[in-house]
Amino acid sequence: MELKRLQLERKIIDAADGALTSEEMRQLKAELQDYPDLLSDFHDIMKQPDLSALYGSADEKSNFKNQISNIQHAINQYEFQNKSFEEVSLIWFRKYAIAASIAVLAVTSVFRIESVSEHQTDSEYLISEIFYPNLESEADDYMIYLEELSTQ
Repeated sequence: MELKRLQLERKIIDAADGALTSEEMRQLKAELQDYPDLLSDFHDIMKQPDLSALYGSADEKSNFKNQISNIQHAINQYEFQNKSFEEVSLIWFRKYAIAASIAVLAVTSVFRIESVSEHQTDSEYLISEIFYPNLESEADDYMIYLEELSTQ
């Protein structure tokens, strides 16, 4: 019973979209006689005005899209006309500032990894030193050694 009701609801939607033939519409109306609530919904839906004429045809939509594209192109041309190279560069840099920042960070990270001495080849050690630098250094060891010498 529920399956039949669900099928009828789907047919009502198809009817509202204009996807049913006249024979299918006649059959739908006959089947809806057993479901008075769906029949009422069907009549209410079919009374709705056809709004597709308000949206225009696909050709009109395509034409509007081309017009908008032309306007955007004209604005972009006007925007950069009579501007110096520096002003245009600043406009583009602001648009891509995040990408530029990430690129600079990546390049500087590569130089940091390459500048580590040659005897450190363990990549895990190298990465841990970059993110968690060792707090003790050779200078600290030397200072401890000097203090030990002075106390003897």
